[in-house]
Amino acid sequence: MSATALAPAFVPRATSGRVVAARQTGVARTDNRYADLKRWIWIYFWFLIFEGALRKWTFASASNLFLIIRDPVALVIYFKAISQRALPFNTGLLLIGLLAVAGLAIATLQVFSAQVHPLVAAYGWRCYFVQLPMMFILPQVLTFPDLQKLGRWILRLAIPMTGLMVLQFTLPAGHWLNASTIEDRYQIMSNSGHVRPPGPFSFISGPAAYYPWVITFLFAAITWRKAYPAWLRIGAAVSTVLVLSVSGSRLMLVSCLIVLVVAATGFFKSEQIRRPMIFLLLIAAVTLPVLSFTPVFKAGVEVFKERWDAAAASEDGEGRSGVRGMAQRTYSDLTGVFDVVPDTPALGEGLGVGTNVGAKLMSNRVGFQLAEAEWPRTVQEFGPVMGLTMVLLRVCLTVYLFITAWRAFQRDNNTLAWLLFAASAPIVLYGATGQPTNLGFMVFGAGLCLAAARNPTPVFQANQDQQWV
Repeated sequence: MSATALAPAFVPRATSGRVVAARQTGVARTDNRYADLKRWIWIYFWFLIFEGALRKWTFASASNLFLIIRDPVALVIYFKAISQRALPFNTGLLLIGLLAVAGLAIATLQVFSAQVHPLVAAYGWRCYFVQLPMMFILPQVLTFPDLQKLGRWILRLAIPMTGLMVLQFTLPAGHWLNASTIEDRYQIMSNSGHVRPPGPFSFISGPAAYYPWVITFLFAAITWRKAYPAWLRIGAAVSTVLVLSVSGSRLMLVSCLIVLVVAATGFFKSEQIRRPMIFLLLIAAVTLPVLSFTPVFKAGVEVFKERWDAAAASEDGEGRSGVRGMAQRTYSDLTGVFDVVPDTPALGEGLGVGTNVGAKLMSNRVGFQLAEAEWPRTVQEFGPVMGLTMVLLRVCLTVYLFITAWRAFQRDNNTLAWLLFAASAPIVLYGATGQPTNLGFMVFGAGLCLAAARNPTPVFQANQDQQWV
């Protein structure tokens, strides 16, 4: 197969010197200088996808150990990045390093002055700092073919993952496929007895973060139609439509809608967005009437409606609008940070105290000991000054991703970077870092967004089988 046959359907505009330079250096960036480092990045990716499966099905007795299974992988990545000069000493990395040192000092003071358990403080510190620098390493290492390979696997996995989630939805809560990573606990259930299926992840928050990636790479797959087979594009699209019906998760629906809404901003600007959007709408138009006759789809819609109405009644005082209720909850989650500041000690309640691990170690039970929302919990754990600084860091990282992705979209018609921003920004902004899966999607998603922005021009190789296994 020739390289010409693999040319993308639409190529980014080559109207700037930066794009021309990218074209000239694109082949050079596909060399194997970072082959070993990339292998560890792939290990991190596979642990992110299957960490929950290992915890609840394979090594249930060592479930707590697998909470931090990606930390050693991240440390190996840092070591290899330093040895191969792939660690960028930029402002973001420097700021994270300074805050990590300050956070370590606060955690130490909390152990000795506030009697915080050392393991709780250590776990809390690692949630905030150990994996965060990875987002700056991925764009230094990953090339365009690497992003395509990741996209291929993300789409491939979506098909069996959807099948697993449909099966979990139909099975009783006590079935081993619906096992929880927390002993003597079930997955979240509806009043009708159906669980919110987590797939291979620990909880439904995993699929809620994963399927926005699927939609993002679906746009790329439809554009790069010679690089992805038709069965993969259609299968992943149908799977996404089906999984939304059985998920029972508003978070998952909203996360996917965010990607589609952001994509709509370029509908009249970019053929790379317009063509996939029309394709996905046609898939939905054909698939939904067919699925509506299946019992599992009908049950899924009923469960989702039940969840929506119940949440609307609890979040909206008048119980009329689920959309308004969600908006109110999001607003309170973000602004609640200022409500906890007056009552929070200067040194905070203790790093890790607000996580499930902290609750288990300190009180031998799992639950929220501090605020449930991420920003208020961060302030309560660190104290007002450092806590608000950490919140500001999250805001700055989100703004940085937006500026980087938007410039890539405007300058190079880079839709992949723009949609990866949409898929990753909510988790980067206020995702729960105390939950290992959320933390992984935050770090890896941000890294993919930056990597996509740095690789504006497709570089296809003639040997497809060797490049995209």
